[in-house]
Amino acid sequence: MSILRKKLVLLLIIQLAALFPVVAQPELSASQFQQLLSPDEYLSALSSIISFPDPDRLIYAGFIFSSSNPEQRNLGMKKLTELFKKAQALREDEPELYERGNKVFEILYPDILIRYQETSTTLHEALIMGTYNCVSSAVLFYLVATQAGLPVTVYLTENHMFCRVTVAENQVITVETTSPYGWDPGSPRPIRSTNQSLQSYAYTPKANYETAEMISPEIMIATIASNRIYLLENRKDYSSALKLAVAMYYFNPIEQYRILVLERINNVVSVLINQKKYTDALELLENTIDRFGTSPFIDNIHNQLLVANIFNTLSQRPFEESKALILNLYQDKTITEKEFEQALVYLYSVRINEIQKKEGWFKAWQELKPVAEQYPQFSTLANLYKTVYVNWVSEVHNRFAAFFNNQNYDAAREVLMNALAFAPSESRFLEDLAFLNKVQKK
Repeated sequence: MSILRKKLVLLLIIQLAALFPVVAQPELSASQFQQLLSPDEYLSALSSIISFPDPDRLIYAGFIFSSSNPEQRNLGMKKLTELFKKAQALREDEPELYERGNKVFEILYPDILIRYQETSTTLHEALIMGTYNCVSSAVLFYLVATQAGLPVTVYLTENHMFCRVTVAENQVITVETTSPYGWDPGSPRPIRSTNQSLQSYAYTPKANYETAEMISPEIMIATIASNRIYLLENRKDYSSALKLAVAMYYFNPIEQYRILVLERINNVVSVLINQKKYTDALELLENTIDRFGTSPFIDNIHNQLLVANIFNTLSQRPFEESKALILNLYQDKTITEKEFEQALVYLYSVRINEIQKKEGWFKAWQELKPVAEQYPQFSTLANLYKTVYVNWVSEVHNRFAAFFNNQNYDAAREVLMNALAFAPSESRFLEDLAFLNKVQKK
């Protein structure tokens, strides 16, 4: 007796592709993130100094952006007061501006600024511990040199900060504050020594600063915060990084700081998405847009979140409502055609899985057929349709094989004829029918 083997039914598993890069972070609620948009520990402190005259406003902002505690701030202010007295004395003691600038270096190095450390960007680290980087040392030089009556400007490259001092009408001196002998790089500077009989020189080479841009004192001070943001995000402390970015924008509401806030929001939203909190992520993003406006990349994230939130709430929505939602998003051009295709395929994959479990693959195929014909350009939808169709064919073949193997040929023929009424050219059915006819010698 001939025995027919059953065909395996293909597993139908359609998964939602990851829309966002995810990051590891302890679980946090949306309400906690909402507070990050108005960090009181920064904003209240900044609002209290907004009317201070410079340099006090800049100095206190520097301590705020450094997250200095009261003890660090008080000790730092004491050191600054001493430095300012020495700098102010230079106005009379050293009338020649070039040498006055060199004397400012002698005030700062090595008694205050002792050791270069790339990550030491805060004001209190430089003043109290003596560790500094290009930002904290440039800030200190600017503050002290202006007290000495020097016309100082500050410059920023992609990864470096330095100063310049105008000492004559056509003479501008570059100041490389990461070196104790960085006054006028390219010129030999006497090495400071207690032994006056030993005279030697240090040399700080000139650097190429063609891409440098002059920045305001406000940007100079806020760069303490932007450096700290980089360090915080290296430790995946996105909450603290966002609070600092908001504080920067509050202190100096320029476009680049608004974008900085939006970029930090992107990281925080990714945390919520990683926790599958799409509704919370969407709420946070929309609150951010209300406060800080938007940008092309934020619009893109917002659109994807709308789709992800629909996906996440499919079980709570009627199928037709979800379908109408994604269609409206597509027609309004809120989502791209590719995003609409992704949403549609996911929605129908859930739908037909439910149908096939209750009513079989034929009903699932019939449900999917109209939408597959409506959007023939969607390759993933076509693949889903093909999978469902193949599963129905396999299901029919397996029913036919079961009747055939039990020698119930009439029932086996009925299964095939019913199926051929819907797929008259299906080769699997025609082969089964030919085999049945051969066995029955028809």
